[in-house]
Amino acid sequence: MMKMKTKFRATLHIHSTIVGGRKYSVPCGFRCDWRLGFANDSLNCGQIKIHISENKEIVPGEVEVVDIRPLVADFWQHLKPGNQIFMHEGQRQIGIAKIIECFDA
Repeated sequence: MMKMKTKFRATLHIHSTIVGGRKYSVPCGFRCDWRLGFANDSLNCGQIKIHISENKEIVPGEVEVVDIRPLVADFWQHLKPGNQIFMHEGQRQIGIAKIIECFDA
């Protein structure tokens, strides 16, 4: 039986305000929507919590390594290291994450 991937480590780049990103930092525990690269390109995995090392914040324009823990991991099973996923607040894209590592339950 295949184990379910339940946590993903990624490098997360938060878009700067100049290119339409957030005005404020992204705190540890931030919940947001993600586009996972499906053909229909819809926002398909809402309210995923991110964990930033040492409870830091990510300032717009910066890149940090984060852990992403989906509340329901079913839609995330196709992801593997090297894949890019897109962070959103509503329809606005505010960041891009590149998967580094996947962890099983």
